[in-house]
Amino acid sequence: MARQLFGTAIDYNQVRVHRRRRLPGMGDNAVAPFGAIYFPPHGYRDDFSAAGRAAKVWFMHEMTHVWQYQRGLCVLCHGLLLGLQGGYGTKARAYGYDHVRDQGKALGDFNLEQQGELIAHYFDACHLSSGDKVHARRRSLLPFYEAVLADFLKDPLDARTLPRTVHVPR
Repeated sequence: MARQLFGTAIDYNQVRVHRRRRLPGMGDNAVAPFGAIYFPPHGYRDDFSAAGRAAKVWFMHEMTHVWQYQRGLCVLCHGLLLGLQGGYGTKARAYGYDHVRDQGKALGDFNLEQQGELIAHYFDACHLSSGDKVHARRRSLLPFYEAVLADFLKDPLDARTLPRTVHVPR
């Protein structure tokens, strides 16, 4: 699945997916601070490619963090800074993007969690199928995703598409 977006920009031989929490107090969140993914037991799948759409989208979000890490981003540092700004928790503002307000932005203009969402939602819109409203909404946003991800889609090896911000959207 990941090769469909990241191509050779990820060294897949280095990626490990674990069925346990990496950090205490992470609740039901998955993390990928050092290029390995740690899913909480309820979210782990032996084969994400055979899982449901939601699990695939979650996996692709976490694979975005693997890509960020392997391209040179300190995922843990960025995550900690987002956390200090209140980006996680009940409102989880670190993940938010707005297809109207964010018109004209490039992938590098988004923080690491927004990038995870944008790439995973693009994957959903392009490579998955479902009759539900969430998938339909993402399909309708395909032109926005394609514009934001244009440089990444052209060359996933280009580290200039990594986050240039640790800003939590309001």
